[in-house]
Amino acid sequence: MSDIALNVLAQVAEQMGFLTPTGPGGMPPAGATAVRISFTGPASGSVAVAADRELTQALARNLLVLDPDAVVADGDAADAHAEFANVLAGNLLPALLGEGEYRLGAPEACVWPAAATAEAAVECAEGVVAVRVVRA
Repeated sequence: MSDIALNVLAQVAEQMGFLTPTGPGGMPPAGATAVRISFTGPASGSVAVAADRELTQALARNLLVLDPDAVVADGDAADAHAEFANVLAGNLLPALLGEGEYRLGAPEACVWPAAATAEAAVECAEGVVAVRVVRA
């Protein structure tokens, strides 16, 4: 795992998502819910961010300022996951691949591929989140 990616992932989880990172996490299972964002610039490829249901639910509650026990609609959890992936990609790419102007595509729902390795994964009190960067 990349220390740079791990640090950026933990920072974005804490500062943007109001989550509670507790340390490095395990890999998400094949088929986990993920969001992929393509990018171009000094390098090109895609960033995929996988998260378990508990984390996306907590993320939506935090971003929408809902009560901790509030029921979160699936669409709100998906939107929160996409926004988290967008902010993470914007912070991660310059730190990992070098400074420059990266253009990000629209977030797309996808499935975490079988046998995929993550650049970094973080265990949070709310669940697990992982990021994978694929260079084209």
